Amino acid sequence: MSSTACCSGFEHSGEPKGRVESLHGLPTYVAEPSNNAEIKAVIVMIPDAFGWEFVNLRLQSDIFADRLGVQCLLPDFMNGQFEIAVMYGWSEVQSLTDAIRLAHGTEITNSGKPLIDVAYVAHPSALELPVDIEKISMPTLISQGTEDFVLDKKGIKVIQEVFEKKKTEAREGSEGQRYDIKVIEGAMHGFAVRGDPDDKAELEYAQIGEDQAVEWFKQWLVKT
Repeated sequence: MSSTACCSGFEHSGEPKGRVESLHGLPTYVAEPSNNAEIKAVIVMIPDAFGWEFVNLRLQSDIFADRLGVQCLLPDFMNGQFEIAVMYGWSEVQSLTDAIRLAHGTEITNSGKPLIDVAYVAHPSALELPVDIEKISMPTLISQGTEDFVLDKKGIKVIQEVFEKKKTEAREGSEGQRYDIKVIEGAMHGFAVRGDPDDKAELEYAQIGEDQAVEWFKQWLVKT
């Protein structure tokens, strides 16, 4: 359940470099590599409570586009609902449902493919633990702060235990590395996109989260 605390944060300075167009009937911010490099994949960012026009999210989309050589889409499919900033890489775009549940792999396109290929989730909320984590089947990385009022240390431990069980069941090969949660000591809810840019610690938390996302997508989506 969301609260007014989800609406707190800092607006970052900068001028987004992308464009706005209509995709699948939705107004969408589109970011592409600034050097006109070949686009290797598509990443879709689900906006948080501040919405798809929030400059922080657009700037972050630009960063992912440049660092990964991808097209990063930031659609307006919130419909006024409070969502968490989630970055998804997928092959085909048809529709979106809930934050982390897309990683269950049950949503498919008209062609029969999973709706997403890989998921990176920063400070998720509204999780039903442990069931939402147990059902994850697509490569998923969760980046989580220890000081998050939404998902506390007890919840973090539940996720860690479920992922460890999944790794054990996989036994061999890369399958066991499909699921991970990286805990950032001291980081609070919203650290990935709404931290104070003038606060050295918060700036570092955001950079850690960004680097984690980039490395995860390089491993599972953008082959370099």
